[in-house]
Amino acid sequence: MLAHATVLLVAPPGAAISDVAELKRATIGVIGAEANQKLIKVLTDEYDLTRAGVTFKPLAPADARRALDAKEVRAILLVMPLTEKYLSLLRNVFSRTTRAGPVMIAIESAGAIAEKERAYESFDVPKGTLRGSPPVPADDLTTLQTSFYLVAQKKLGMT
Repeated sequence: MLAHATVLLVAPPGAAISDVAELKRATIGVIGAEANQKLIKVLTDEYDLTRAGVTFKPLAPADARRALDAKEVRAILLVMPLTEKYLSLLRNVFSRTTRAGPVMIAIESAGAIAEKERAYESFDVPKGTLRGSPPVPADDLTTLQTSFYLVAQKKLGMT
């Protein structure tokens, strides 16, 4: 196993969203959309997002801030390691004009998803992971986590 990556669903500061079920008729920007098609399907099936009118829009990391500011997307979905390098990049997506930090949206059905889909496990993002005052998230936040593996053939030489 190379790394654990955490599924984060993040909205701009002040958004009144706490759970995926509250994203009716929203467009969600997906960073790494091509690689995250299975995740999008899993979330869509679990929360019946098609019926809720939720659409997913592929988004390049460099376009995330502009898409949020222009209200083209209501939230961003991404899968990343919880390391300082990646957390710093995520913090930079959100405007620093307000004291409030971004809103992290819980995936409360993470346990149920993990039981059906072996690629995922339920995970709690620790309080204050994105730092800030007040801390973001304000409390431990339930979401999904997946792992990256390096796989090679046994006959591959070790040089």
